[in-house]
Amino acid sequence: MTEDRPPIAPTSSPTSPHDGGVLKRHRAAVTNDPVAARMSTRTARGRRVRDLFEGFLARVGGTDADIVTKAQCLKVAELTYATEGLRARLETADNDPTTDAKTIVALVNAMTRAESTARRASADLAKSVPVKPKGSMLAELLASKHGKPKNA
Repeated sequence: MTEDRPPIAPTSSPTSPHDGGVLKRHRAAVTNDPVAARMSTRTARGRRVRDLFEGFLARVGGTDADIVTKAQCLKVAELTYATEGLRARLETADNDPTTDAKTIVALVNAMTRAESTARRASADLAKSVPVKPKGSMLAELLASKHGKPKNA
């Protein structure tokens, strides 16, 4: 009975007909928009983390970066924001005469640990980015203008 029927084509495809890539709806929300999946970008915190994330991402390859690099950028952005918050709390506590020394010491210790963690995460991010070999800019310019190979 099935031999006389034509094959039925699938009605949906996980790839886009336009670019051949995977559709956004078939990927995790964190993959599509890492910042918005973690926090509301309508808050000051969300906007600051997004700005830091985009800044770190621009340093390591922009939107073409792979998902692991984007996750590392988000981690560094969140740690940087946390450090900024601790620094602001310390400044407020230091200027308040009613704050006891124990609270200030606790804030200094927390800020020091957070800055150290953010610095290590930033260094890890810098190490994970592939370094492009530096060639002669003159050789690249000549090659692009005259079509000659760069290594000739």
